[in-house]
Amino acid sequence: THRLQGILNNLLMLTRLQARGVVREPVDLAELTRQSIEAHASQAARRRVRIQSELPLEIIVPGDEPWLRRAVDNLIDNAIAFAEARPEQAPQVTVQLRHEAERAVLEVKNQGPGISPEIRSRLFERFVTTRRDTGGSGLGLAIVAAVAEQHGGRVEVLCPGPPETSFRLTLPAND
Repeated sequence: THRLQGILNNLLMLTRLQARGVVREPVDLAELTRQSIEAHASQAARRRVRIQSELPLEIIVPGDEPWLRRAVDNLIDNAIAFAEARPEQAPQVTVQLRHEAERAVLEVKNQGPGISPEIRSRLFERFVTTRRDTGGSGLGLAIVAAVAEQHGGRVEVLCPGPPETSFRLTLPAND
């Protein structure tokens, strides 16, 4: 029942986002990303995943802070969940944020099994998951895609893996 309640809450939140849009206020995406990494530290530690980050002091984007946080959280959560060790190296997640031609570009990478070819084309659709057995609802990446779209940005798979899987979230940035 808890899992079903979580799925329904996520589905309702996603529907609200798509129906109502977002509030646009200045948000420091660098600070928000730092907070997300810190919030995921215990999850990473439990899985013995090392999070490496390259973040500037500040990148301001016009957006809705709770929704942007949710998108960043979902990308980092997935990267940790699918990170695998390499020979003589612990599992690692890399989070990079940069300013590029009036855009904020967030890339989240891990070493892992990659995204199976049969779901790559549907990856950002609702209920598409490879983690049903461990609690995945298939709404996390759909939420990331909706948040990106509502903010005038986009999310894409840069590299479906293996050995590296990487996602890029691009949003308009204030100069």
